[in-house]
Amino acid sequence: MKIFLPFCLLLSLSICPLFAQQQPTAKDSAAAEVEDAIDEAVNYVEENMEFGVKAGLNFASFNDDQVFNADSRMGLHLGFFGRYLFSRRLSGKVELLYSSQGARTDEFSIFEDYAIHLNYLSIPIVGEVMITDQLRLELGPYIGILVSSRQSFKNLVGGREVVNTNNDKTNFIDVGVVGGITYNFPSGFGLGLRYNQGFADALGKDFFSDASGSNTVFQIATYYTF
Repeated sequence: MKIFLPFCLLLSLSICPLFAQQQPTAKDSAAAEVEDAIDEAVNYVEENMEFGVKAGLNFASFNDDQVFNADSRMGLHLGFFGRYLFSRRLSGKVELLYSSQGARTDEFSIFEDYAIHLNYLSIPIVGEVMITDQLRLELGPYIGILVSSRQSFKNLVGGREVVNTNNDKTNFIDVGVVGGITYNFPSGFGLGLRYNQGFADALGKDFFSDASGSNTVFQIATYYTF
């Protein structure tokens, strides 16, 4: 009996650590739950969201202008986008773009080669309808925040190029709607055609000679979806 009791005590002490190692602690369970939640979030993003970059050309002018008979001027746009897939045929896309816009004319008042340069940080929010897996139609609103504004012209008298930089006389905010079509290649590259129509007076009421006009931009873009 004297031998049996110490033997039982020694056996219980050796078994308890082994049993404790087999039971998950609360800390281990919480870590596993966090890991599972991260895995689910990553899988959700991979299945339902896409990201990419885009760049292209702008052919910009002003609509309803009555002062200097504006022609289109060429500029650039570039930025990135995120897309959410609601279903196989419907998605939504948000873009953040730097867009160089404005207008030009061969002759205005006593100047020639006159141009207005308006550079925006543009945020289009568009819905996409997928006609096929590659072809998509897009439509939605945009808001543009003016980054810089300048006028450039050549003086007919002196033949000298003059550049005036002044943001105070142009509207800070532009709003409008965009519509277009895109084609996505299996490699992830794509091509897009888009028309932007502004609703606000891009030049503002304080612009010289009462010039006014809303932005109109035709865009040709290339993009890559990751």
